Amino acid sequence: MKRRLLILLPLTLLLTAAKPPTYLLDPAQSQAHPDHPDKTHMCGLGTSAESAGKALQVARGEVSRKIRSQLQGEFRQVSEMSTGNSRILSATQRFSDQIVERYSFGHTALIKAVETRAPKRKWKEYGAFACMDRADAAAAMMAELEPKRARLNEASRLATEANRTRNVAAFALQFTIAQRAWEALFDDWIELRIIHMPRAFDLELDLKKMDALRSTAAEWRRHQRISVIVSRSAGDQADVVRGKTQQALQRIGLEATGTAKSCSRPGGSTHVLEITPSQRCRSGSVILTCQLEFEVRLQHCSSGNAVGGRVESQAFRGTDNQFDEDRAMGRAWTKVTSDGMAPGLKKVLGTQLPME
Repeated sequence: MKRRLLILLPLTLLLTAAKPPTYLLDPAQSQAHPDHPDKTHMCGLGTSAESAGKALQVARGEVSRKIRSQLQGEFRQVSEMSTGNSRILSATQRFSDQIVERYSFGHTALIKAVETRAPKRKWKEYGAFACMDRADAAAAMMAELEPKRARLNEASRLATEANRTRNVAAFALQFTIAQRAWEALFDDWIELRIIHMPRAFDLELDLKKMDALRSTAAEWRRHQRISVIVSRSAGDQADVVRGKTQQALQRIGLEATGTAKSCSRPGGSTHVLEITPSQRCRSGSVILTCQLEFEVRLQHCSSGNAVGGRVESQAFRGTDNQFDEDRAMGRAWTKVTSDGMAPGLKKVLGTQLPME
């Protein structure tokens, strides 16, 4: 009996020693690597029948997948925290739809092999357990984001200075630059919240500067009163164009008075918006299509600064299969709405006024 035990004991020890740890066999196992806990690292297991290198590549992809799987929930949490901020809500939805689907972690070299196994006995594939140090990854991300942060901080500084000197056009320009920088940083902030929350707080301090700028921008918009002048080319549609334009201005947060004829007689208006409708009709093989467009010019009554542009929409078109131009144009006019006017007006007016 004693001899049998002496024979079985080395065999048992050999089989026990040959079995890899659970983290190298099954990523669903609760056992974590003792030197790479989840608090400080993100780890992934990869297997491949081809090679150890391929297994490591799969393990790195698993770390990326883990981050991606948390993005949706992080977006939702930010959305719930920011119910009063429509800008964050729209950004949340946009990145939720566009970024999550194609997300891939950008610093895969930081995901390093910790332990590997070769095919042996019942484990017929190569295995690789790889981990990424959360702090190292966050430091690399923050270094890469420095130019974007610098743009946001500089635009914020210049916007604050423009507001101090009451230069609305300069404020509008820097506000737009700051918004674009904020949007460029938003998804990185969400990613950092998953990888390393302390560094995410550092980035959040930069992003919060937009809150103050948005409040200032809203205050500027509340104090603008825009008169709308429609050219004679509108004919008997002039009142329709004026009404739709005024509604569109109100939709984008601007006060439309319609009381002045020009900046020489402002009547309390800060700006005068001149609208000149134009039209073009084209014959196709089956139908005649007439398209309406609107040339716009915004003048600041105090400074004399003026900007111009075009408001157009595919919706502003009418067709007729009898090639009757008047009828096609009549149908185009019925398609003009304040909803259709608002985006184009916002784009043009955003060069003079701080628009979100």
